[in-house]
Amino acid sequence: MFVVLKKMDTNIKKHGNLHGEGRYTWHDEVTYRGNFENNQMTGFGEYQFDQYSKYSGYVHKGIRNGKGCLIVDIPTKSDERYIETEKKKKPQYFERDDNSSIIAIKNVEDCTASDDKTIYREYRGFWTNGLRDEEGVLYYNKEKTSYYKGEWKKGQCTLKKEH
Repeated sequence: MFVVLKKMDTNIKKHGNLHGEGRYTWHDEVTYRGNFENNQMTGFGEYQFDQYSKYSGYVHKGIRNGKGCLIVDIPTKSDERYIETEKKKKPQYFERDDNSSIIAIKNVEDCTASDDKTIYREYRGFWTNGLRDEEGVLYYNKEKTSYYKGEWKKGQCTLKKEH
C-alpha cells in the first residue's frame, strides 16, 4: 500500500532527518503527533485515524510498541453521526499490516454492534510489533461493563485472566 504525505509540521531536524516532536499528516487525513528519531515515528505519540478512532501510546518505527490505548468508535447506519460522516466518506476501521507500519483501511459496512449504533472497542495495555501482548484490557462498550482483562500473546487473548 502506498501512502501519500499531505502535510508535515516539524521544524526539528538533525543531520537532515526528522528528530524531535512534530506532526505528520497523510493524504487520507490520518495524523501522527509525537516523537521522531532519525525520520522514524519512535517514542510517545498519537495517531488520529478519523474523528472517532485513535491510538495514544508508545511506538517504535511507526508501529505500536509498549504501553498504549487504541480506541475504535465507529458510527453505524442507525447512529446520527453516520449521516454526517456519510456526507464525507463511509466509516472506516484502521489496522496495521503484519509486515509494515503502513495503515491498512477496511470498510465496516458489514460489522454489527451490540447497540446497533456504534462499533466500539478500547484496548489499554501493552503492544509488541503492533499486536496486543502481555497484560491488557479490551472493553467492548463505552460503559466498560463488558470486557476481557488478562494476558495477550501475539494479538490474541490467552484466556488467562488477572487475579
